[in-house]
Parts: sequence; structure tokens; C-alpha cells
Amino acid sequence: MTHHRLKDILIGSAVATLLCAIFAFVYLQRSGAAVTETFSPRLIGKPFPSARFTALYGEVLSADTIRTGKVVLVYFTPDCDACAVESAFLKSQAPLRADVKFYGIIPIGDKQAALTAASASDKYPFKVYYDDGLLYGRSSKTIRVPLKIFIENGIVRKAWLGATGSISDQTAFLTWLNSL
Repeated sequence: MTHHRLKDILIGSAVATLLCAIFAFVYLQRSGAAVTETFSPRLIGKPFPSARFTALYGEVLSADTIRTGKVVLVYFTPDCDACAVESAFLKSQAPLRADVKFYGIIPIGDKQAALTAASASDKYPFKVYYDDGLLYGRSSKTIRVPLKIFIENGIVRKAWLGATGSISDQTAFLTWLNSL
């Protein structure tokens, strides 16, 4: 093999590796696996902030509902691949716990289009609302979903970023859920 041929092969391999790395980075950014904005840990142990969540036909998720009992807010968007994984997992688990209320919250995007798309799908095991006050999306940073927030009697107790797609993540979430 000539020196020039070997050089061409090495350059081609480097370019292919770089393209794969760029694709992986872009895919992870789109899927929600990479977190640019995190749910502030300062909110853990504090009252859930005031928010206005509205469903497709104007029904409002009341503050009393969020502040009473055990609630899991699942932030997602209908076009998010990681959110679809999360929804499939929660679809099998949420109905098993009548004492824990699950609600879907869409934090960004066109309100009507997002609510219509989510309502037309049977993949979400919870009533879906739009975050009218942009509670999670008010900063200029990129928002990553899915995000789950556990609220007990109005106090934020726990939050998870990203989909529980792996067996270990699912087991950890179920262990936590069964400990309530």
C-alpha cells in the first residue's frame, strides 16, 4: 500500500468519525438526552411556583389540584422521540397508582397545534395541558424534555430529566414510585 493511499484512508476515516460524532451530538440534542437547561434543584423542598396550565378546550388545571396530594407533572412535546419513550413507559405504570395523579404539560411551541397533536394521540396516559405562563420555558436557554416533577401537597419533592428508557432508570423510578 502506498503512502498516499494510506494517507487517504486515514483522512477518510477521520472525516467519517467526525461526521458520526456530529450526527450523534445533533441527535442527542433533538431527542432530549442532552440537558442544556435543568430544573433548578433550589425548587426541591419548596412550594411549586404559580402556574397556569390549560387543556385543548380551555379547561384549566387548578392550583388546588396541583397542591393537593401526590402529583407528577410530565413535561414533554409531541414531536420529541425521548418523550415518546417516556410516555410508553408511563402508560404502563401511571394507571397502577390511583393515589398519584399524572398530568402532561407541554412547555413550548404553538399551543393549539401541540395540544391538538397530543390529544389526537393515544400514547399519553394522562390529561395534557399547555404551560400558558411558560413556567419552565421562560428563560432563553434551550429546553429539554421529558422532565418529570413530583409534587406532594404543593411541595416539589423530586425531579427527573430525560426519559426513563433504560431498564435501570425504569427500575429506579418504579422503586421510588412504589415507596410512596
